Amino acid sequence: MAEQSAKFVEGSTMRHILVMSGTSTVGIMAIFIVDLLDMLFISMLGQAELAAAVGFAGTLTFFATSVSIGTSIAMGALMSKAIGAKNLSYAREIGSSVLVISFLISAIVTAVMCAYIPELLTAIGAEGKAHERAEAYLWILLPSTPLIALGMASGAGLRAAGDAKRSMWQR
Repeated sequence: MAEQSAKFVEGSTMRHILVMSGTSTVGIMAIFIVDLLDMLFISMLGQAELAAAVGFAGTLTFFATSVSIGTSIAMGALMSKAIGAKNLSYAREIGSSVLVISFLISAIVTAVMCAYIPELLTAIGAEGKAHERAEAYLWILLPSTPLIALGMASGAGLRAAGDAKRSMWQR
């Protein structure tokens, strides 16, 4: 296999920052555009409690997504350091470890959130039908957050490896 070189260790620092943060921004915006579209189409049904339920659920899923963002930032930073030091085998080890850790942290946060969905919704002000609907909606959304964490962390790993384009076209 041909020797790979780190792409973000030489050249314009501003360009590197713009490419990496731009790629991350597009990915995160895609996640939140889906939430916006959910809210839009559900509000078209004309039932205020459903729209409120999506809003309450969105607040809690934003927290779970934020945990995934944090672990992906950690992966990018750790892999960037190893790749910059030209220690590719260590970068691969870090990548594998952070993927597992990212999944586990997200799974734990999700499990705790699932155990306390009614209490969390009450704490942020949900009541009545909106509370019931938000609870049902969260039982659909929250179980997928560990998989979202894996996608975010692997995207961060690809960006750290200097493959920003491929990080946006994961399968």
